[in-house]
Amino acid sequence: VGLAGVANFVFDPKVTYDPDEDRWIVVFLAGASPASTDIIVGFSQTDDPSGTYNLYALDGNPFNNGNWTDFPQIGLSTEELFITGNLFDNNSQNNGSAIWQVNKTDGYAGNALTFVTYETDQFFSLNPVEGGGELYGPNFYFLRVFPGGGGIGDEVHLHEITNSIANNGTLNAPNHSSGLHSNRSPKRDWPLRPATTGSIPATTAVGAQHRSEERIENS
Repeated sequence: VGLAGVANFVFDPKVTYDPDEDRWIVVFLAGASPASTDIIVGFSQTDDPSGTYNLYALDGNPFNNGNWTDFPQIGLSTEELFITGNLFDNNSQNNGSAIWQVNKTDGYAGNALTFVTYETDQFFSLNPVEGGGELYGPNFYFLRVFPGGGGIGDEVHLHEITNSIANNGTLNAPNHSSGLHSNRSPKRDWPLRPATTGSIPATTAVGAQHRSEERIENS
């Protein structure tokens, strides 16, 4: 993938088009252990999806607590890229999920990439809610379903990041629906850990989107 120290085992590619900037973003995972896990993010330098990309490797064990990242999902706001992933340890135990809030302008320009990472111990498979006809922002939303057991019913959780990185956005505790199949009361006071900030340099590569697909087919 053109990044030193990144594992050869790559998987779970995602691609999205940014209609505001007329650019492309590719995201995929590299490595499936706490020691090797990375999230590879590529920002196209032009409107050509097969052209040159600015590549970044986000640490898939961002809190250095023995987890690796799986099942990425992506969404765009007017200012930022959002990546979610599920966290697992070496025993395949789920340990919640993480959200990366990334300044997309840095990525398109090839600058050091500014980002914030949020960890949630109790949430799994957070789905970014991207705008339909147009992107929205600076706040951003995520949805998940919390499956109910024993016939109790499910809950729908709506998470919000309240603003952009530049304006000190924060991840709020989620709003809930009640049980979808019962009168179950919604849960409260879910634990949210403080966010961490970071910045990483870019590496360029031509046709990163296509090479990532080839490596997945050959793995």
